[in-house]
This record gives sequence, C-alpha cells and structure tokens, in this order.
Amino acid sequence: MFVFPKLNEIKRQSLTINEFMGLDKRPNAAFNSLSYTAGISSKYFPALTTRKGRRIVFGVPNGEKITGIFSFDKAYLTTSYAGSTRLYYGDDFSSLSCIYTAGNDDVSSSMFCVFDGLVCLFNLKTTDSSQNAMASSITAIDMPTRFSAPVFNDITVYKNRVFGCRRKQIRACADDDVYEWDYTKTPEIAGNRAYFKSVETKSKFTACITYKDHAMFFTENEVFELCGDDADSFNIYKIADLGCVNRFAVCEVGGVLYFLSKEGVVRYDGSSISLISDAICDVSTDNSKAVLGGGRDILYVKIAGKSNECIYTYNTEKKLWARDGLFLGTGSAFYNGKLYFTDGYYVYKMDTSYEDEPTDNDGNSFYWEAVTQDIHLDTPRKKQASKLGIYIKRAIAGRVEVAISYDNGGFQTLGSFFTEGGKTICIPLPNTKSEKIKIKVYGWGEAQIDYINFSYTLGGECRWQQSQ
Repeated sequence: MFVFPKLNEIKRQSLTINEFMGLDKRPNAAFNSLSYTAGISSKYFPALTTRKGRRIVFGVPNGEKITGIFSFDKAYLTTSYAGSTRLYYGDDFSSLSCIYTAGNDDVSSSMFCVFDGLVCLFNLKTTDSSQNAMASSITAIDMPTRFSAPVFNDITVYKNRVFGCRRKQIRACADDDVYEWDYTKTPEIAGNRAYFKSVETKSKFTACITYKDHAMFFTENEVFELCGDDADSFNIYKIADLGCVNRFAVCEVGGVLYFLSKEGVVRYDGSSISLISDAICDVSTDNSKAVLGGGRDILYVKIAGKSNECIYTYNTEKKLWARDGLFLGTGSAFYNGKLYFTDGYYVYKMDTSYEDEPTDNDGNSFYWEAVTQDIHLDTPRKKQASKLGIYIKRAIAGRVEVAISYDNGGFQTLGSFFTEGGKTICIPLPNTKSEKIKIKVYGWGEAQIDYINFSYTLGGECRWQQSQ
C-alpha cells in the first residue's frame, strides 16, 4: 500500500479598489473607503485624488493680523492694527488695499457688512456708547458717518435691515436706515421702526445668517428662524436643539446650510436637519477656532481636532469626506467661484492647480497620504501575498512611497517610485502569509490614484490519500 500527498491546485486571486468611497473611520466602514487621509480632496471621488495647491494671493504688512474675510459686491478684509481696526477692499483678494483705519481710541473689530451701498463696521468700541459704529460709501470712506449701535456677536442683512444678535436678544435697525437703532421711536409707518426681541434661550446667541428668505439665529445649543416683513410682523421660532459654536462656523453650500454644533457638523436644507460628520470620528476641541467655508458642492470644515488643527472636506453631492490636511485657518470667503481662507497673516486661494498658477503655490510640495481599510476575504485560511499594482497619474514629476501592514502590524516600506504622467507601479510582495493587510500610499505634490490591485494566493493544504 502506497501513501502519497495530494496537493490542492493553487489559484491566484486578486482584489481591486477602483472606486474610493471617502474617509470613514467607523468600525463598519466599507472596504473601499479609506481609514486615513492627509492632503486628499473629497471633490474627485471615486478617484483617489490629492487636493490642489493653496496659493497665497495676499499678505498683510508686519504688525497687522487678519480678523475677518468677507465677500459682498467686492472682496473685503478687516485687520487688527495697533489694537484698532483697518479695512481692506479690492476687486478680488489679490488686489486688496487699505481704505480705512479706525481711530486710535477704537478697538479691533471684524463685525462688518455691506448694506445699501454702504460699508459698515460695528463694535468699534466695547460698549453701546456713541459712535461705536461707522458707515460710508467707498468714495467717501475718508469721512465716514459715526453712530451708536448695539455691540453684537454677529450680524446679517435681511429684509432691508441690518440684523444682529447679542446676549439673548435680536436687534435690527429701522427699515432702510442703518443709523437708527432706537426701537422706542415710532415713525410714520409703525412697522418701519427699529426692532428688538428678547428671546428665551438656553445660552447666548453666537451667530446669524440669512438663508432662504429667513434670518437664522444660533446659540451654542439651539437654532431659530425669523421671518416676516417688518417690525410688526417679524416672528421667531426654534427649529432644533442643535446650535452653532461661533460666527465663522456657518455657511451655505449648494443651497444647503451647514454649521458646526457641539455634536458635529449639521446639514439643514430648510425642512430637515441632520448630523453628517460621524464618518470622520473627530470632534472640535476648541470651538473658538472652528471655521466653515465652501462653494458649489464642496464644504470645508476647519477644526482644532483631537490631534491638531486641520481641514476636512465634504462632497455634498456624494456625501463623502476626506481629511485635507493641517491648516491654521481663521476665516473663509467664497468669491467669484473660488474659495479663500486666511490663517491670520495670508489669504490663500484654495484648490488652485500648480500647473495653472505656480506662483506662491504649494501644489508641487505638500504632503499627502492615503491608507486603505483592512483588505481581506471571507475565509479563515491565510493569504499568501503576491504583488501590488497601483496606477498613479501626476502632471508634475514627483516621488511616491508605498508601504504595507500585515495583520495590524506596523507599516513596512515597499519602495519609493518616481512618477510622471500616468504610470502603473507593480510591486512584488514579500513571502509573508497574513489574514489581512493595509496599504499606505503617500507622496508630495498633486497626484491621482485610479486603482489599487492586490494579488494573492491561498495557502496550500496537504491532504493524504490512500491508494488501493
């Protein structure tokens, strides 16, 4: 009787990720989502694409710090200078010039709006004293009109008035008259008078914005809507127990309102409200540093998160997240179809291709990284890795690094590759058996990955067969 081994046929199998479904750190994340990203944009999913460059378009002189960035009919900027306020103005954020410096006895303020052709600055003094606000046309900015107004936490323009929130109050100037804030005065048409409303809230007001023919007012814990046409018909009501953490943490993108609450990023479309940031598994640890901005279909969320200050981007159409990267942003504005951020000293034009605008653009040098979820199959047998295939495209030549982690171990570098144009990187893998792997791809400068392919075989089994 002879006994001899019979070997199973070993077949090579492969798994390809060619549709990347964004950053998702939750335990039940889809296999084709990403467990970590840096320098990656959500704009281009399902292709795995880095952000474009950030281009510096303006910097303030030494001794000044940017306190606010605004887009109305033109581009505007407020700065703090020697404890007071300066106002900058231009056709865009690359052509700003200083047009107004507040008095030496004024304080630094970014409470700015444009109303009825007038540029207006509030909170130039710390109390509701005389001449704590100014308004002027651009042509007469050297001789602005000073007037008394409340000290606000935020302001917005609605129904031919400037509205503001403070403490637990909502105030508005008289109809078409930014200089008149005395709500006890009764004009010929009673509804045209200035407006005052004390609101029963859980905390003080933090922010306000005009959205879909309503004025929205936020505390840290609640959101309210105000509607109506005049001081006699204005009505305010609460719509949710989700507030906004500060005045720079609310914006409109693609006709939908987004704001940062203590619970996370909130989406409000005028009828329904929901939290949308569970996938990033990060929270704001300093709400005073939170900034939201965006335009078209991409939302930017800058927070001081668990580990550092960074920006996340959210594709509002595909509902996918990515971590953009480190950034000390303090304000944002969407102007002429482009998003701008400031870090307090410079204004950056975001998502700007290095190939198109290389001057003062970090598009050829910023660090990026993408890490897959665990890659495995529904089988208890160990997998024998064979090779990786990665297709990468880049307009500007640069280096790409690839690393692998076996069964939750540390990452091992597989190689460093110089790429330009479109190129397939084929990497033989060490003879290591594992149940699962993670793949990390990282580099510097703008790039795109179309797919990641993992090829493997199942470990062989020996079966004994008795001959007869």
